[in-house]
Amino acid sequence: MGFDGKLHTATDFTPYSNLSLWDTFRTQNQLIEMLAPKVAHDIDLSILAIARQQGWLPRWFLGTGRATS
Repeated sequence: MGFDGKLHTATDFTPYSNLSLWDTFRTQNQLIEMLAPKVAHDIDLSILAIARQQGWLPRWFLGTGRATS
């Protein structure tokens, strides 16, 4: 389920959710980029997909109760 409450199918990437973003942007995100660039790319595409679905860039997924699995 997407952040708009509709069913979506990801094409050409593995979707990720429950991303902390603010808490990890200085450390974990750069490490993922260096060690697993494909995962980092998929995370980036996931963030953009969420932005398209809800109309703005995501922040604090778990705090909004809109986290997906």
